[in-house]
Amino acid sequence: MPNVKKAARGKRRWIGIKIEGNTKILDEMLGNYTSSKLAWRSNDAALAIVGISLVEYNKFLSDVAETKYLESITSSGKIRLVKMRLGIV
Repeated sequence: MPNVKKAARGKRRWIGIKIEGNTKILDEMLGNYTSSKLAWRSNDAALAIVGISLVEYNKFLSDVAETKYLESITSSGKIRLVKMRLGIV
Protein backbone atom coordinates (compact mmCIF):
# COMPACT_ATOMS: atom_id res chain seq x y z
CA MET A 1 0.00 0.00 0.00
CA PRO A 2 1.61 3.32 -1.04
CA ASN A 3 2.24 6.09 1.45
CA VAL A 4 0.01 9.15 1.42
CA LYS A 5 1.74 12.08 -0.24
CA LYS A 6 2.49 15.15 1.85
CA ALA A 7 0.04 17.35 -0.07
CA ALA A 8 -2.81 14.89 0.55
CA ARG A 9 -2.38 14.93 4.33
CA GLY A 10 -4.46 17.31 6.41
CA LYS A 11 -2.88 20.68 7.07
CA ARG A 12 -2.40 21.74 10.69
CA ARG A 13 -1.49 24.95 12.49
CA TRP A 14 0.40 24.96 15.77
CA ILE A 15 -0.60 27.71 18.20
CA GLY A 16 1.36 28.91 21.23
CA ILE A 17 -1.08 29.91 23.97
CA LYS A 18 -0.57 31.75 27.25
CA ILE A 19 -2.86 30.50 30.03
CA GLU A 20 -3.71 32.78 32.95
CA GLY A 21 -5.50 31.36 35.96
CA ASN A 22 -7.99 28.66 34.95
CA THR A 23 -6.04 25.89 33.19
CA LYS A 24 -9.04 23.61 32.58
CA ILE A 25 -10.66 26.04 30.16
CA LEU A 26 -8.20 25.07 27.40
CA ASP A 27 -9.04 21.38 27.81
CA GLU A 28 -12.76 22.18 27.63
CA MET A 29 -12.25 24.31 24.52
CA LEU A 30 -10.23 21.60 22.76
CA GLY A 31 -13.14 19.20 23.24
CA ASN A 32 -15.17 21.34 20.82
CA TYR A 33 -12.76 20.68 17.94
CA THR A 34 -12.54 17.38 16.08
CA SER A 35 -8.87 17.47 15.11
CA SER A 36 -7.32 19.31 18.05
CA LYS A 37 -4.20 18.09 19.78
CA LEU A 38 -2.49 19.35 22.93
CA ALA A 39 1.16 18.91 21.97
CA TRP A 40 2.89 20.46 24.99
CA ARG A 41 2.14 22.20 28.29
CA SER A 42 4.67 23.86 30.59
CA ASN A 43 5.18 22.51 34.11
CA ASP A 44 3.44 25.51 35.65
CA ALA A 45 0.67 25.25 32.99
CA ALA A 46 1.23 28.87 31.93
CA LEU A 47 2.09 28.02 28.30
CA ALA A 48 0.77 25.41 25.88
CA ILE A 49 1.15 24.39 22.25
CA VAL A 50 -2.00 23.24 20.50
CA GLY A 51 -2.37 21.69 17.05
CA ILE A 52 -5.55 22.60 15.14
CA SER A 53 -6.58 21.64 11.62
CA LEU A 54 -6.33 24.43 9.08
CA VAL A 55 -10.10 24.31 8.51
CA GLU A 56 -10.82 25.06 12.20
CA TYR A 57 -7.90 27.47 12.72
CA ASN A 58 -9.74 30.81 12.35
CA LYS A 59 -12.63 29.71 14.56
CA PHE A 60 -10.21 28.52 17.24
CA LEU A 61 -8.34 31.84 17.21
CA SER A 62 -11.58 33.79 17.59
CA ASP A 63 -12.64 31.52 20.47
CA VAL A 64 -9.27 32.08 22.19
CA ALA A 65 -9.61 35.85 21.72
CA GLU A 66 -13.07 35.78 23.34
CA THR A 67 -11.86 33.72 26.31
CA LYS A 68 -10.78 35.64 29.38
CA TYR A 69 -7.96 33.34 30.51
CA LEU A 70 -6.32 32.52 27.15
CA GLU A 71 -4.09 34.53 24.83
CA SER A 72 -2.66 33.42 21.49
CA ILE A 73 1.03 34.32 21.35
CA THR A 74 2.22 32.81 18.08
CA SER A 75 1.21 30.31 15.41
CA SER A 76 2.85 28.48 12.53
CA GLY A 77 2.56 25.43 10.33
CA LYS A 78 5.73 24.09 11.96
CA ILE A 79 5.78 23.18 15.64
CA ARG A 80 9.53 23.79 15.75
CA LEU A 81 8.98 27.50 15.00
CA VAL A 82 6.34 27.83 17.71
CA LYS A 83 8.70 26.24 20.24
CA MET A 84 11.48 28.63 19.23
CA ARG A 85 9.20 31.67 19.54
CA LEU A 86 8.05 30.58 23.00
CA GLY A 87 11.67 30.02 24.06
CA ILE A 88 11.27 26.29 24.67
CA VAL A 89 14.04 25.17 22.31
